[in-house]
Amino acid sequence: MIQWLCALFLLEASAAKVRGNASAANVRGNPYLEIQSVDKHHHGYAADANIHPQGWDSYKLAGYSQCAEALRQQSLPSALQAYNLDNLPINIGGYPKGTYTSTDQGGGLSVRVPDFEKSCPRKIQKKLHFIWFGSWMPDKYSSKILTAARKNQAWTVVLWTTMKEPAYRQLKARARNIQIRYTPQFYGKFLNGRQIQAAENPSAKTDWMRLEVVYKEGGIYLDTDTNSVAPFDKYGTRFQWPFVVFDNGAYRNLCSCAFGAEAGSKFVHYALKSMQERKAAGWPVDKEYGCGLFTGAFVHYDQSAIQMFSSDNMLHPVSRNKAAQVMFQDFGGSWLGGKWKQYQ
Repeated sequence: MIQWLCALFLLEASAAKVRGNASAANVRGNPYLEIQSVDKHHHGYAADANIHPQGWDSYKLAGYSQCAEALRQQSLPSALQAYNLDNLPINIGGYPKGTYTSTDQGGGLSVRVPDFEKSCPRKIQKKLHFIWFGSWMPDKYSSKILTAARKNQAWTVVLWTTMKEPAYRQLKARARNIQIRYTPQFYGKFLNGRQIQAAENPSAKTDWMRLEVVYKEGGIYLDTDTNSVAPFDKYGTRFQWPFVVFDNGAYRNLCSCAFGAEAGSKFVHYALKSMQERKAAGWPVDKEYGCGLFTGAFVHYDQSAIQMFSSDNMLHPVSRNKAAQVMFQDFGGSWLGGKWKQYQ
């Protein structure tokens, strides 16, 4: 135990020194400056002997143009304001502004994400993913999925469900861009398929699965209580690139109820590995694997090229600028108090 603590202390001290060097050079998360200092800094951190030189060269050549484009589009005119970890208007709960390195909320067990395991974000696939565990779905949720499909007709809407064909036939017939994925057929193809099967509560199952479907196919994940107000394409390039949503209210975290990423996203993969680490540490499969872990993973991954949207525009109908109200969610808690059992 003492050896483990000493090793952890030395790793943290080394990482802190590296972070200080990166901060002094003002290059963290800014590929424009990183390109100019690539011999000295790897994506905002000083050169790491653990990064294979050939691997770094490939990463450098493939990633920088994508990082620059992702950052550039954040400043393009749009009714929807885009933020990132470098200009976020709030302090994320548990993470003092400017020191986004803690793993307090479960963002992995290692001191920091090795730079070679990070990548610049790529454009996302035009897919909207919803998940429903149950033998039937109430109209109040199916109607919301239908509205999302109709408002975003250039997007493919994918419903991952345990419902059999007769239960979703009418929903699929009312919008041509809706596809159905029968979830049990995919458990064996997911990284955490066994955990999805083992969890009893649909909310816990969804915590495990939402990251899986985005990692597998790319696109945007939304909870089934999402009320679509405006088409995603209304906001220019905003929803062509990965994003997360930060809570501008009391929670001050990220909500895993709405996010987007490209297929094979290294950030999403890191979040999935963080879930595995928490499970391996003895955390019950039905416990919290949602917003807290998602927040910790994102902060720890520390990639400013991934944009961040306010909950005022995405989760709650409180935006002062009505043109920026993309959607909002009901937060009905259909999984609480055993209510979910009526849908089985």
